[in-house]
Amino acid sequence: MFRPYALTLVFALFFFLLSAQTSWETVRIEDFSNVGNPASLTNISGLTQSGLSPSANGATGAIGDLCAGGTWTPGKYLSFQHQLETAYEYRITCNAKAAATNKKLQFAYGSSPGTGGQGYTAVGGLKDIAFTATTTIPGTDVVSEVFMIPSNGAYYITIAAAAGGSTSAFVRIDNYKLERKALPQPTRVYFASESLSVPEGESVEVCVNIENPANVATTVEVDLSGDGPHFPGFTP
Repeated sequence: MFRPYALTLVFALFFFLLSAQTSWETVRIEDFSNVGNPASLTNISGLTQSGLSPSANGATGAIGDLCAGGTWTPGKYLSFQHQLETAYEYRITCNAKAAATNKKLQFAYGSSPGTGGQGYTAVGGLKDIAFTATTTIPGTDVVSEVFMIPSNGAYYITIAAAAGGSTSAFVRIDNYKLERKALPQPTRVYFASESLSVPEGESVEVCVNIENPANVATTVEVDLSGDGPHFPGFTP
């Protein structure tokens, strides 16, 4: 008579990093070409700003290349609203140029627009804005550090003026871009059931389920234990 043995299957090691997405994905680009007629930054969807207005000679230096411009003193900013997710990391880029040296900007995010509002968090330190002797010289891209947000929801990505240089110097901000990249997700390997019964002398095939399969070779350890005698010839 066959006597069934209850085999308890225990998963011992199951976390491996998944590199499903290795490139940056563009969330939004704003080149300020849609300021309307008459031109106004209020016509830019999702934008809140303080102290700036549509200006010519943007990133390329061409007179028809519109941007946001104005004297660059603390309290002036551009804030773009986005729905952000914790499953991604983010970075900000803008093109900037200044009519004087020592002008700086600060990247930040928060749940309200502007600086110092609810949840305001600086992204990295102050960034230098390149000085251009004439308005027709192209600007220089400024890139933030990579950052993550604490919870899913609506956020404002802010480019804010910082103290430094001549208070009357004109600054142009153009080609705002927000990018994201998926964070690695752990590979999970698990059994559909924690135990099964096998009649004495018979064989069994044990299958596992896999979530977020890794794109590299993956190894797992399986510990088999039972209420019967030893497993002759079994190699874990």
